Amino acid sequence: MTVEKQNEQIIWTDDLSVNSTVIDNEHKQLFALIDNFYKGIKDNSPKKRLEELILGLVDYTKTHFANEEEYMARMNYPNLSEHKELHQSFVAKVSSY
Repeated sequence: MTVEKQNEQIIWTDDLSVNSTVIDNEHKQLFALIDNFYKGIKDNSPKKRLEELILGLVDYTKTHFANEEEYMARMNYPNLSEHKELHQSFVAKVSSY
């Protein structure tokens, strides 16, 4: 798995695909939200704007995690429990800030 960077932007590459259009599109949206947050930092956006960007990213991430876990369950993903734990840990860490 590789993530290319171009002008400090995270670029989606086909090797990141999980072969699900819905999940791949959600991952692409996450990349865009991360890029928007990075641009906000780089452009010295006001604190309120950065808070809005990060809250939007966190909210979308929670939605994506739920969708991804549902997809993985339908696909009988063998490590679903461990993956859910990673999601929960991530959300807990982000929520603590």
